[in-house]
Amino acid sequence: MGETLRAIPDFDVIADCGRIDSSSPALPVVREADAVIFVVRPSLQDIVGLRGRLETLDLPSTTRAGIVVVKEGPHCVEDVAAAFTLPVVGTLEWDPRAASAINDGRRQLRPSNLIRTAEALAASLLSQLNDQDPLFRVSTGPEAALDPCAAGSPH
Repeated sequence: MGETLRAIPDFDVIADCGRIDSSSPALPVVREADAVIFVVRPSLQDIVGLRGRLETLDLPSTTRAGIVVVKEGPHCVEDVAAAFTLPVVGTLEWDPRAASAINDGRRQLRPSNLIRTAEALAASLLSQLNDQDPLFRVSTGPEAALDPCAAGSPH
């Protein structure tokens, strides 16, 4: 399926591949991707889970990869960034009401924090992907445990 999607001319394909790991049926799509974005909540369980999954992936060295942090959890974005060698390329606001409406196909009458940050994230990712920075390799950072951010720091 990855090769089929790559062969579509003049289209960018965005695929939500879920919690990808070395046995995922979506792995061929990820392996054919020019860029892969991993989304994680800033909790120790989610960070450790993503690190474990990243260690099992065998992505091409030319695949650009980064992490998007959902801003809801006990750790700040800086803590997440310190846990990985992949760059944090953006954040999304936590907005369960808007996420539920999107998931159910319901239209929201008022703009949500989720939609506003998703739009800004999409523009930022497009800019980053069009940039000629060196390609990022998929790997994890040091094994150090995370400490919670100090009170008042951004999440």
